[in-house]
Amino acid sequence: MPSQDTSINSAGEPAALVRIERSNGVVFAIFTDPNHPGFEYDPSIHSAQQAQEIARHVADKRWITPAHLQQFAALMREEFGDGACND
Repeated sequence: MPSQDTSINSAGEPAALVRIERSNGVVFAIFTDPNHPGFEYDPSIHSAQQAQEIARHVADKRWITPAHLQQFAALMREEFGDGACND
């Protein structure tokens, strides 16, 4: 069963569970697990289609929460447009 961590940052907003990093023109989605500090999963993503594939892949992980998926989808739409990670 997925973790149900609903961490709140100091501004009272949901904590960032997914962030984007770029290296040499490649986009990496960095997934974190607040229950295991320091753990990161960082797939590279090259297209909207690949973003959808990664979303399906990580959704099966026990530590991924709905908040992870929502943040990932929003970030992928910003990166690749509305075709990425449709809800």
